[in-house]
Amino acid sequence: MKREFYILGVILILLTLLGQGCSRNERVPENEEEDIYLLVGEPCAEGDYITAISRADSLLAAPREMSDSLKAFIMIDRDVSICEYGHLDWGAAYADTVIQFGKSHGIALAVMQGLQNRGIISRRKGNYDNAIADYKEGLELAVKENDIEMVQTFSEMLAIACGENKLYDDASTFARRSLDISRENSDETGELNAVSTLGAVKVKQGDYDGAIKELLPYHDRAMAGKTLLRVKYLAPLLQSYLQLD
Repeated sequence: MKREFYILGVILILLTLLGQGCSRNERVPENEEEDIYLLVGEPCAEGDYITAISRADSLLAAPREMSDSLKAFIMIDRDVSICEYGHLDWGAAYADTVIQFGKSHGIALAVMQGLQNRGIISRRKGNYDNAIADYKEGLELAVKENDIEMVQTFSEMLAIACGENKLYDDASTFARRSLDISRENSDETGELNAVSTLGAVKVKQGDYDGAIKELLPYHDRAMAGKTLLRVKYLAPLLQSYLQLD
């Protein structure tokens, strides 16, 4: 029943926003912003990317004006949905739009999210140098903004991209930075993710003993964790044992 009322509410909000009687200078009230964002954020989080893109397009074209922050969040999730739906070139082009919007309106998070999305697309296409450049720009901005969560995110992504680009020393440095931040903030999931990345980098370097030394203390925690993270953890650990016979 609650779900039915929520869907009805979504329809009513969309109809209101798209109503022809609204003038362009009428603004969305602050107390409605979260509900409006969820129209896009919820389907994006649930993997319903077509719905997220469609709703984002409708909201961004609606007669009523919205705050720059709300518009930025809708644009970010639109870009994520485009990328996850597999339209990489379209997603990269729209990431440029998100970045420029963030810079011109002073919204650092939009710039960082746009750089993150564009970097992910470059990685998927094998353009590691471009991905690393975007991640480094994002990391620099995250440090400037003292956004610890994004510092950890970009450090982790740089560790992966540098490892894929055979820049193993840089990859280890960024992975350890991500690991240290996770420890300092008692983020067990982030810590396990970072140490798994560090172990994978050491395997690529042929340092199997080093990989086991880093990974083994996390064994029990990994076994109790989520499946995908457990697989990421076990892959370099098992490979190290196999290489060492």
